[in-house]
Amino acid sequence: MAHRSEVRCWTVLAAGVLVFAGGCVAAAAADTSDSPAPWDAVQRFCVECHNTTDWAGSVAFDTMSPTELPQDAKVWEAAVEKLNGGFMPPPGAKQHPDPQTVKGLVSWLTSSLDIAETSPVPGRVPLRRLNRREYANVVRDLLSLDVDAAALLPVDDRAKNGFDTDARGLQVSPSFLDQYVNAARVVAAQAVGNPKAAAVTTTYGNIADMVISLQVRGHPGEGSQQLYRDGMPFGTRGGMSAEYVFPADGDYALTIGDMALARDVPLMEFDNTVVALLDGKEFFRTHIGGDQDQKAIDQQQQPAVEAINGRLRNIRFHATEGQHRIAVTFVHRTFAESDERLRVTTPEGGQERVQLVHALQIRGPLAVTGVSDSATRAKVFLCHPTQADDEPSCAQRIVANLARRAFRRPVTEADLQPLMTFYASGRQAGGFDAGIRDALSAVLASPNFLYRVETPAMVRTGTQGGTLSD
Repeated sequence: MAHRSEVRCWTVLAAGVLVFAGGCVAAAAADTSDSPAPWDAVQRFCVECHNTTDWAGSVAFDTMSPTELPQDAKVWEAAVEKLNGGFMPPPGAKQHPDPQTVKGLVSWLTSSLDIAETSPVPGRVPLRRLNRREYANVVRDLLSLDVDAAALLPVDDRAKNGFDTDARGLQVSPSFLDQYVNAARVVAAQAVGNPKAAAVTTTYGNIADMVISLQVRGHPGEGSQQLYRDGMPFGTRGGMSAEYVFPADGDYALTIGDMALARDVPLMEFDNTVVALLDGKEFFRTHIGGDQDQKAIDQQQQPAVEAINGRLRNIRFHATEGQHRIAVTFVHRTFAESDERLRVTTPEGGQERVQLVHALQIRGPLAVTGVSDSATRAKVFLCHPTQADDEPSCAQRIVANLARRAFRRPVTEADLQPLMTFYASGRQAGGFDAGIRDALSAVLASPNFLYRVETPAMVRTGTQGGTLSD
């Protein structure tokens, strides 16, 4: 049998890989009564060797169909090359087609493949999870909340082509599940707020830079603070800002990283006005440096340093629930270049006499006064029940709206039932808001939210993912 197959079939072994060099095109086990005439040549001269029994060239034409040419275009293009070269059927084959048959087969294959190329099949998009960028965008649109997806979610495994939307790299392992569940809880808590929140300290920047007893480390890519920084008020230079989600209305404390140092006195001979702002509104102002501070450090050393840095610690301010931007910068209205005798070392220029903000901390809430309606809560709470009897219907409306938008499709009773179970559990433990928070956590942890599904019907109709036009 092996000798007979060797006589009938012809294959090429290159670099240890068996490559199909057949000039035959794909055939099918399905009904081919309406197949074009060239397909008869495939069945007559090719299927005898290239079938599920012999597997010559690792190809079985009896499993293929003439109506599905695009699926194996690479095989058929190789077949056209071999047919044009006269290599197939092999010289030892029992029967050979006449030149006219070969020409007709090549013409049919070429035209069929060309037609398929001008009308490409979109293909199939495997089930995949949302990547970090998509997750952050969806949460922003769903809840008007900007989240740090890099801190919440696992790293996106980018393919060799560099894209972060390759489904092969966006699968979920068991260890990833814990991160997604935790992310859902964090986002839900930030969106709903918590009047019982405990005071916590959050540091922006390197925590070691809060006390500059050592060389300031900074962060790669943060740029120079000698120029105006985007997002800061006009008439300021340098500084840093951060987005912070306040869990409740109340009092908080801001601590700015130390700027004075006894061992060295960097920029302390220059008077700098430090301002702190909440959503662009100033709530604190002080001065650092100048003749008086420099003299105090020179004469008193460490006590003077502690007194100067103490101006920047435990700055109390009031904030409402929700996401706000807090910023620390320096008042410096002139845009003139540096007046120093030595040339500015930074390529972009700027004033070297402006102090630097290395890090800052926010602690709170220190005293809670309530939970007001922020932009995020307005996205969540479509209604506010005034009595207990109204809570179930209001919760159903809120959860249904969140699920519909998060799942990117209409929701059914089967979708809502488990979500309302989470609401009921949270409602019993902590009240109406706690129930909505737990239901929102369930929505954000649901596969219906975390996974993107694009069926062929969706691709054709453009209901999700759009249509393929290029």
